[in-house]
Amino acid sequence: MTSTWIPGLRPDPDQPVSQRVSPPELVELAKREIGEPATWWASQTAQRIVTEVTTRFRENDSPAMVTGSEREGCEASLLTVLIGLHQGVPSVSRSGSATESVHQSVHRGVAINTVLQTVWACHAMAQDALLAEVEKVVPESRLVDEVRQLNRAMNGYITSYAGELIREYEEELALWKGRVPAEQLRIFTQLVAGVDPGNSAEEILGVRLTDAHLIASVWSRGAGHIPDKDGAVASFAHAAGETLGAVRTLVLPQDDVTEVWWSWKSTPPSDYSDRVRQATRPVWMNVALGVPDRGVRGVRASHRACLQAARVGRDSEVDTFWPFDDVRVVALLSTDPEAARTFTQTELAGLSGSDAKSVTLRETLRAWLQNGGSRTATAERLFIAVNTVSYRVAKAGELLGRPVGDRGVETLLALELAYYFPDFLD
Repeated sequence: MTSTWIPGLRPDPDQPVSQRVSPPELVELAKREIGEPATWWASQTAQRIVTEVTTRFRENDSPAMVTGSEREGCEASLLTVLIGLHQGVPSVSRSGSATESVHQSVHRGVAINTVLQTVWACHAMAQDALLAEVEKVVPESRLVDEVRQLNRAMNGYITSYAGELIREYEEELALWKGRVPAEQLRIFTQLVAGVDPGNSAEEILGVRLTDAHLIASVWSRGAGHIPDKDGAVASFAHAAGETLGAVRTLVLPQDDVTEVWWSWKSTPPSDYSDRVRQATRPVWMNVALGVPDRGVRGVRASHRACLQAARVGRDSEVDTFWPFDDVRVVALLSTDPEAARTFTQTELAGLSGSDAKSVTLRETLRAWLQNGGSRTATAERLFIAVNTVSYRVAKAGELLGRPVGDRGVETLLALELAYYFPDFLD
């Protein structure tokens, strides 16, 4: 028995959908079988369902598979069921719509139970949406039969789709944890070492080497066990990638550090450092960030900058986020730690105490020098009175035994080193 009510489905004109996201061959089949309006209804309904499911999970602090391709799976489900009902044939997943979503889930470290939870939530809402349409247009005399037919179609589809999804997940997980990451890491290592990685590099990486690139290093302090550390790093990397608008995010785990690689076809956002800083990450996670650059040379340059920032970050404990733009001078000055220690102690003699008063005076003088000697800017930055700035700067000069304007550059460099490496004053 076919369902004659389906071609009468109409999208809500007040909630336009810009495009359909299902495979083109499925969309064309749907347009021929159930008509253009019903096809748009499925697209619109899928968009609404995925938005509502994602919002609900976030409000409840529940994990969800949010890869950006959930709508495709939901839309394909609705179209396939509608086509099957209209033709009077069983509804089974035949579009391959699970593939991309599952692959992204594996790459982002999303567990299979989370994937299934999201799929079932979307399926339940899709079934409710179809039942609501049936109840609106089907005569009471046929309602029971149509509802039974719809439920059979939806159950048949979700059984087929879930099976496809699990198989895809297991296959991709085996591949992802095997050859592909090792090959990607090998190619990355060759690139940053200046070695030609071969013609298949872009295909294996999934990155166009002519694009713009940004490299980060992620590590934890201490040797304690961190549950699901790889998953946490992957979640941070992909969340930051979305915030950055990156077209590709690669996560490359090594023994004690994970390299993260973002790339763009065009220009990275100018506030890239702030966007990475604001991405949610656990307290144990330290991040060193290079600078964006283009092409193979850009990969190497960004990685070199990242290594310099990471060296500062590993030797200092004043922060957990280390953008090269913030620490480039300190990275250069601390290349020779013993020379840097001697320089710091010599320049800050008299102001090297570890007591709270000395620390406060160094902090105020550092801010004052960074702000070009502006008392107002320093006061605003430190949330103190202008007169307090004047007093502290004068006091710091007394302890240094020279006017603070003398040797201002040397004094500021020493204060930077003391800030990041307090043990240099010991």
